[in-house]
Amino acid sequence: MIKVNRSVRIEWRNNPSSFELRNKDAFKTDFLRLGSAIRPVNELLSRSEEMRVLLPTVVGVSPIDSSWQERITTYLNDFLLEIPVHGLEFDTSYVLDLGNPALKSNIDLSVNLKKLIRLRMKLVRNLKLLF
Repeated sequence: MIKVNRSVRIEWRNNPSSFELRNKDAFKTDFLRLGSAIRPVNELLSRSEEMRVLLPTVVGVSPIDSSWQERITTYLNDFLLEIPVHGLEFDTSYVLDLGNPALKSNIDLSVNLKKLIRLRMKLVRNLKLLF
């Protein structure tokens, strides 16, 4: 088992737009909302390899499952935080249990995919040299 201790602090940007300055009395808010972002073509804005290793245990679906994209999209769309004016600190520590067979399987799959991609790229370069 590997334990990684870390934390993240999220604070407001102290640079309001002219619209925000003109309408500050109307808004009267002491928090901002923070949510996930997915491009219009449903491409997740994150490293897909990391997600394929870490998120199967969170959403309960394998990356090769046909409902993978839908489950991840639903999970990320449901993510919404309210950040107060003074900011918010998160404990982002985790424990990586390499003895967990599901996690080991996902890590092995990720490593094998990287090897296949490198092999394919090498093959394409060699074919270009031939022609």
